[in-house]
Amino acid sequence: MAEGARPDVFAVDDALPMERAAAAGLVDPARQVNFARNQLVVVVPAVSSIAWRRLTDLARLEVKRIAIGDPDTVPAGRHAREVMQTARIWADVRERLLLEPDVRQVLDRLARNEADAGFVYATDAAQAVNRVLIVERPASGSPIVYPIAVLREAPQPEAAAAFAALVRGETGRRILAAHGFLPP
Repeated sequence: MAEGARPDVFAVDDALPMERAAAAGLVDPARQVNFARNQLVVVVPAVSSIAWRRLTDLARLEVKRIAIGDPDTVPAGRHAREVMQTARIWADVRERLLLEPDVRQVLDRLARNEADAGFVYATDAAQAVNRVLIVERPASGSPIVYPIAVLREAPQPEAAAAFAALVRGETGRRILAAHGFLPP
């Protein structure tokens, strides 16, 4: 958008890009609204032989590989790093991390049993129910929210506002809930 793309609506899976769009003057922060939430979960392969009790079990030596999205580029990875730092296990597990370009790659690693554990969103884990097991839903320091905003210079502002209202309204919430998203 900063380089000339002309969308009407900006909806993202993380607050940071929306903050950047607002700082660049592309969206009005007062008109931005969160339309959904998600939750980070710790998952293991469905055939895992490791006994899990709590998040800090990731620091045990038998856990050799932990797949997460790259914290520098993947919001789920940034949230995973934050959770592990809060649990004071980041330094213990850092060398065992497999940094992936997206959450789908994390799920694929786990499904192929190439990692002992990983962090993904609950909505993604629900799509891989036969391949991975959720072992914990850690509290995340930063809320995992999905913001939406009509761009300041939207080519079709009325249609954009109607779409944003649809996403935030009852129909949108029902569709999002059917896919595992939480209300804002």
